[in-house]
Amino acid sequence: MGFTKINGPKARINFVIFVLLFVCFGGLMLRLAYLQIVQHESYKKMVEKQYMHITRPKPKRGSILDRNGVPLAESASVWDVAIAPGKIEDEKKKRIAVDLADLLDENKERIKKLLERKTQYALVKRGVEEELAKKIREYIKQSNVPITLEPSSKRYYIRKNFLATVLGFVGSEGQGLEGLEKFYEDELKGSDGKIIASTNARGTNMPDSTQKEYRAQNGNSLVLTIDAKIQEILEKHLNQAVLEHSVKNRAAGIIMDANGEILAMATKPDFDPNRPFEIFDEKKKEEIAKIKDSEEREKEMFKAWRWQWRNKAVCDPYEPGSVFKVITAASALEEGTTKTNDHFRCSGHIDVDHKPINCWHNPKEGGHGSLSFDDALIESCNPSFARIGLNLGQKNFNKYFEAFGFKEKTGIDLPGEAFGIFHTEKTFRDHALAVSSMGQTFKKTPIQVLTGATAAVNKGKIVEPHIVKQIIDEHGNVVKSNGTTIKRQVVSSEISERIALDCEKVVSGGGHGRSAAVPGYRIGGKTGTAEKIDTQEGGKVVKYILSFWGFVPVDNPKISILVLLDEPRDGGESWGATMAAPVVGAILDELLPYLKMEPTYTEGGTAKSVPVTVPNLEGESVSKAKEILKKLKLKYRVSGEKEVVTGQMPTAQVMVPPNSIITLYTEAKNEINEIEVPDLIGKSVKEATEILNNKGLNVMIKNPQEMKSEKGKIIVVAQDPKPGEKVDPGKIVDLTWMYSADANVR
Repeated sequence: MGFTKINGPKARINFVIFVLLFVCFGGLMLRLAYLQIVQHESYKKMVEKQYMHITRPKPKRGSILDRNGVPLAESASVWDVAIAPGKIEDEKKKRIAVDLADLLDENKERIKKLLERKTQYALVKRGVEEELAKKIREYIKQSNVPITLEPSSKRYYIRKNFLATVLGFVGSEGQGLEGLEKFYEDELKGSDGKIIASTNARGTNMPDSTQKEYRAQNGNSLVLTIDAKIQEILEKHLNQAVLEHSVKNRAAGIIMDANGEILAMATKPDFDPNRPFEIFDEKKKEEIAKIKDSEEREKEMFKAWRWQWRNKAVCDPYEPGSVFKVITAASALEEGTTKTNDHFRCSGHIDVDHKPINCWHNPKEGGHGSLSFDDALIESCNPSFARIGLNLGQKNFNKYFEAFGFKEKTGIDLPGEAFGIFHTEKTFRDHALAVSSMGQTFKKTPIQVLTGATAAVNKGKIVEPHIVKQIIDEHGNVVKSNGTTIKRQVVSSEISERIALDCEKVVSGGGHGRSAAVPGYRIGGKTGTAEKIDTQEGGKVVKYILSFWGFVPVDNPKISILVLLDEPRDGGESWGATMAAPVVGAILDELLPYLKMEPTYTEGGTAKSVPVTVPNLEGESVSKAKEILKKLKLKYRVSGEKEVVTGQMPTAQVMVPPNSIITLYTEAKNEINEIEVPDLIGKSVKEATEILNNKGLNVMIKNPQEMKSEKGKIIVVAQDPKPGEKVDPGKIVDLTWMYSADANVR
């Protein structure tokens, strides 16, 4: 069969048209098949993107609690407000910008710029609380604007600047930026959820649309080793010290259980984590506001932020001064280069590498003279410790310096822990060794110093400090626990016990730390006075860091505490003994009864020195209250005519000396009967006691059993409450005493 011949122009045109139509339709069919089969998933996603809206609910950040479950940082449910600018007609955007600015109390121009975008998502405001969220929902309903409310959370620091430099704070997106919030970010943050819903052209949910929701996973919570009550005590007394001594470069304090648990840690002044970018130093804020150059102003503002956020106890190395002599003493005894029966001669100075090292005690008048090893530590004699260090030698000094943890970070679970600085092998010669043995010319952090000093008296074992006790999930289940980690045995328990006994004499044996004493408790400690050289003034010593480290009880340390004051006002007696030790004493005076530590008394203590705990008498009849007080050898006076006790002064659980007067109130207190506290500074303790008793006030004298009149006249050097304050009858006035013949002590 042959092909039909196409004759004529018309037939040929029809044939061409047929072929062209066949090719076109064939191509279209192939393209359609390609789109429907090969490109199916890709176009499906594009379509879904146009009508499916995905929101990612934020998880609730884990809480931070103290060791007793007291909340310190919590997150509350809030809403993030977002809008779809690309789904709004241009003519409506101006009105919506005005509405949202008024509703959200936001800048109108900023919202206008957001609405100019062609995107389907723009975040308008974070952290809207429920009351405002209700108004926004009503606005959406009335105006049909494509606004969405996405569930989120907002961080609240319940007690404002309480524990601020430890807790840190979170950023605008809820991420940890400082402190525990930063260090434990992965545990606290949780993971986002997902909500998928069908929306119409205006961005609102379509009726009867299906919605898929994947729940956000809330973050874990931290249970700290911090005790909120102990933290309160520490912060209160640090604040008082900063004000009283005009401390320029802040004060820091750490209270640690000997097992490594941090019970309290503070730097003062600090900031409010709820408002971390507000400068809380008013003087600094005023100085920055006066800077005209915007770039310079921003630079100074950033420096001020970093300064107030820094955790001085962990991040700022300093010269520990004489506190370090405890480490040198323990190292020398353990190595055997110094014996407990060794004696030293202090003439007021010692020359090492042709450079004099002066003693703080009468350097021009012969110094301490002859000293035993124990006396060298108790008296904090510089030439003696220079000799002890030289006998120990560079190699052994380095060995124990490392063993006591000064060549490594402690490993505490807080960000920004500094390492400190020390001499290089080239510079660590005899003079550097001698002054290093006294705690000078090198810098270590307060947490390193506290940890090392604690090891010296705590059976010779160094522990790793930690501040998080447990990590728990949202249901309270324990995810992780942190216990005691003993790093190593540094010195023997026998050497450690000997050092502890010498440190006790620093506090209770007439040593320089007696202002840290609390009647009835065996407290040990060591003062520290470090010099800061101002090179801009020709190398003249013009600034000091004053510190005191203490521990209790001496025979089995449970609590170790370090307080330092960086650049206090120079009042002529800038010593660790006169400024830092009283702060530690005041802290321990409140802390030890709270911890329910039973007092123990040395053989030198008398019955008169044993304090009595005031009972709770409120609600008792007057006759019953009198009977109770008589049995406790306490006196009483009654204010009012009624028969039932409604108040008392001193209050219950306060410790007072025997024969103290307890005022029993049976009616409302009368301000007219308040007593003005007299000025007792400079008076003898005996005279001050008589004055107070005659006014109907009680007296608490620090460490009365250590008073020995042959050393000189015993005078009052500090009192609390301050002169001129109005107090209730029976109020206790704390007196801190010192021998008037004392010279400047360290």
